[in-house]
Amino acid sequence: MPQCVPNCNGRACGPDPTCGESCGTCSNGTSCNTQGQCIGMHAPVAVIVSSQPMACDANTGMGSVVLDGSKSSDQDGGSLQFAWTESAKLLASTSVVTLSLGVGVHTITLTVRDSTGLSGTATTSVTITKSAPVFTGNVEAISIATCSTDAPVALPIPTAIDRCATGSVTVSGVVISKNGSKVSIPVVSGSVVLPVGTSIVRWSATADGLTTTADQVVTVTEKWGVFASSTLVLADGAHIVRSSGGHGTVINSGPIVTWAGCDAQLGSIVSVAPVTLADRAHVFGSVTTASTLMKFNNVLIRDGVVEHAKLALPSVPSLPSSIPTNTTDVIMQPGHQQSIRAGGYRAVIVASRSTLRLATGTYYLDVLDLEPQSTLALDGSGAVQIYVRSLIVFRGTISDPKNATDNVQINYLGTNAVYLEAPFFGALVAPKASVTLRSVSAPHVGSFFAKDILVDAHASVTTRPIGCQ
Repeated sequence: MPQCVPNCNGRACGPDPTCGESCGTCSNGTSCNTQGQCIGMHAPVAVIVSSQPMACDANTGMGSVVLDGSKSSDQDGGSLQFAWTESAKLLASTSVVTLSLGVGVHTITLTVRDSTGLSGTATTSVTITKSAPVFTGNVEAISIATCSTDAPVALPIPTAIDRCATGSVTVSGVVISKNGSKVSIPVVSGSVVLPVGTSIVRWSATADGLTTTADQVVTVTEKWGVFASSTLVLADGAHIVRSSGGHGTVINSGPIVTWAGCDAQLGSIVSVAPVTLADRAHVFGSVTTASTLMKFNNVLIRDGVVEHAKLALPSVPSLPSSIPTNTTDVIMQPGHQQSIRAGGYRAVIVASRSTLRLATGTYYLDVLDLEPQSTLALDGSGAVQIYVRSLIVFRGTISDPKNATDNVQINYLGTNAVYLEAPFFGALVAPKASVTLRSVSAPHVGSFFAKDILVDAHASVTTRPIGCQ
């Protein structure tokens, strides 16, 4: 068998590529490179390029920095290994690294090592600064419904964190605007007196001397006395007053129109829709609208106007999509009296001068018809809920021995218009229908929610919201 003939072909060291035999050795202080040449041994040079450090994130308690060691070099041309350390603790082993670091000054060392074991180092100082706290909740716009416009309201105190701080986070609040007027009123333990309308509360969160702020829109309404979800019209001379004194607030969460006619008198107006005030209309409160206000001659607005407001309105009452079907009728002749128990009935018709007594409980009707001088009388044992599917005729009266409008609520699921042609007493909820409050012998008393509400000329409404008896 022929013997392998070494072929160093200009190589001075290392194995020949043909037989693997040595082509020679290098003297001290030099090394053999991959091309078989003796070269000088040089330690690699470490180079660090640093980004601008990011301040500590209050959510995580850590800041960050990008360190780039890719510009490190080896004169001998070999590959390099990278080691990033802080206080001898290995942080990473890639040429470019993103480090998460706590608040303070950090000395970071890069060590680069070549294939012969020679190494070079570089250090850089990274400073992670503190940042202000961040809010984590309760700063979004809110709506608060009250029974009294003069009593303090309770505001949920926002939550905030700062994991970068050594001390605790404190949160404080100041009312900076009431219905467009600048004020400075501190919030004390989450409590402050706010008028009906829109106020802005500026919350401050402070830790270790650093502060962040957030402005919260707070819409205050009276608990709904007159509340429409599309159109709200108060005709000429209509009056809205509160049973507790003063004038009552009206609310319209719909986009169509809110109108107060000539000589109408009411409390505050809170409306998504544009608001129009005719001649001599008196608003004994404020006007807050997500749209615009148009006013005619000699209009009085006592407490200011906010247009294009960011509103957070109370939730509207909701009703079930259907109620049980019934086959029993209650049809009374004139001048009679009758009592019925809670349950389902098809048509309940109370003729003139008749009285129908209701026990406490829930009633499901297709039709409710109260004729002139008829009475729907609660027996005083408790609250009554009445659900009506298709038609309400209201020409009679409702009586409660306890005189509590909370005790009777009529919930109308239908779309036919409802006309209150006699003084109403209680709560009426008609989310799909229009309700007209006629000018009658006495005020309508209670709370009224409907898709469209029309208060007739010179009609009087005394609001007595649910839960405010």
